[in-house]
Amino acid sequence: MSRRKQSSSPKRWRDADLTPLGLGPVPDGLSDHDAEVAAINQLVATCEGESYLMWRRLNTVADLLERRAPVDPATGEDSVEFTRLCDPRTRLAASIATTLAVSTYLAEKLVTEGEALRHRLPHTGVLLRDGILSPRAFSAVVFETTAVIDPAVMVQIDHRIADELTTSGVRTVTAVADLARRIVAAVDAEAARAEREAAKKAAGVVSYPIRGGMAVLEITDTAERVAVMDAAITAASQKTGETDTRSSGRRRADAAFDLLTGDGTGPGSRIVVNVITDGSTLEGGDTPGHLDGHGTISADHVRDIASTPGTVVRPLDLTRLADHTAQAADPYRPTALLDTVVRGLFGTCTWPGCSRPASRCQLDHVTEYNHQNPDAGGATCWCNLNPKCVFHHQIKTFADGFLDDQVIDAHGQIWTEITTPEGFTTRTRAPNTWLLPGLGLIPCRHGPPGLLSQRTRTRTEAKHAYRMQLRAQNRRARFDRLNERTNQLNERIDEQATIPAFADDGPPPF
Repeated sequence: MSRRKQSSSPKRWRDADLTPLGLGPVPDGLSDHDAEVAAINQLVATCEGESYLMWRRLNTVADLLERRAPVDPATGEDSVEFTRLCDPRTRLAASIATTLAVSTYLAEKLVTEGEALRHRLPHTGVLLRDGILSPRAFSAVVFETTAVIDPAVMVQIDHRIADELTTSGVRTVTAVADLARRIVAAVDAEAARAEREAAKKAAGVVSYPIRGGMAVLEITDTAERVAVMDAAITAASQKTGETDTRSSGRRRADAAFDLLTGDGTGPGSRIVVNVITDGSTLEGGDTPGHLDGHGTISADHVRDIASTPGTVVRPLDLTRLADHTAQAADPYRPTALLDTVVRGLFGTCTWPGCSRPASRCQLDHVTEYNHQNPDAGGATCWCNLNPKCVFHHQIKTFADGFLDDQVIDAHGQIWTEITTPEGFTTRTRAPNTWLLPGLGLIPCRHGPPGLLSQRTRTRTEAKHAYRMQLRAQNRRARFDRLNERTNQLNERIDEQATIPAFADDGPPPF
């Protein structure tokens, strides 16, 4: 039985006074609400602390690696030659794995990420240090930029990733990975091609056991082929009758077995995989595309899918959204064009932390639609629709205290926000605004929602009206802060008698 040597530090973590960091005990005498707010503040502080400690850990690993394999600053390459089995990285990873009692895979991952933090992604690493990025999100960025070889291009990519993460509000691992993948595909198309060609060689099927006598069958293939297989399994699993008592997971597993073994008849409906891209990409451009359920794909990948037999290419005319947002027979239902645009704009459920693909979500009217009096409710419009998975749609609709909103800033950027019952608000820019850059500048033809007379409201209508009032108050407060910032800027300009040069004023002041 082995034992790790105890740290020589005079204080263990459990003995340290973390009160200055907001991690002290919750004071006595607080109301239940204030106690919960204090606890959530501590939760946020611990997450920021985890990011900072990971930043320190990776810097320590980078120091160790540089001591064992110095890097030439001019080339960014190791200044010593070695073989795979005995190179400094392998030895360092072995030491880390032994000391921390982790797998070799995790130890080698630490070494790779430590080197990336120091030499490839220093600006993105600052976001990890400051608690803006989680350790898992930073790891995703490292993974997505592995194929970039040119140091000068890597510097540009690092700057762009850090800038967009700072201003976009994107935080989830899936969204961060997609953002990094999109930037690599746009800035270094050759790296995206090399990554894709290398990935194709990794295609295959593996299985491994898990607990309870179960096993996992894992299929690795191109994104669109996996999407087709997933859709085929879903279609086959939904052919059972209403009396089928199996869980959805059991039905999907049985359907996959039947399809793979030939015992089933196969899906009887057409399988559709949606890709949205700029028209120039189909003509040879390098603008990436978005594959529903997967995320950003390179321009070459888009063209491969477009050239596949049976693929249908349909242009999206955004100008039609000015007066064709809802179906004429049912104003609650969006047109096919609006449905496609909204799902493509957000890509996933808009609730922070949820990565369910937009195609598997419901389109939610942010300001609630009033079926009895549409003029008194939110419009069926791209400014008021976003995808939410069934669970988060129900949370928004039925759980007290949650408030969502959707706003457009002066640059046409579309933002969503969720406020919790404790008063914490998370704001995120629509991830795929880059794909539909003119959407936020199309003028809406509808007016603001109205309010019903107090005497005619049902309980639900009263709740919706109250939420509308809260959104209006929040928006007025945002405009007040914007005006205050503008006045302050004008005062500084008057004092300096010069206009400062800046590329952008950052995200909306809300």
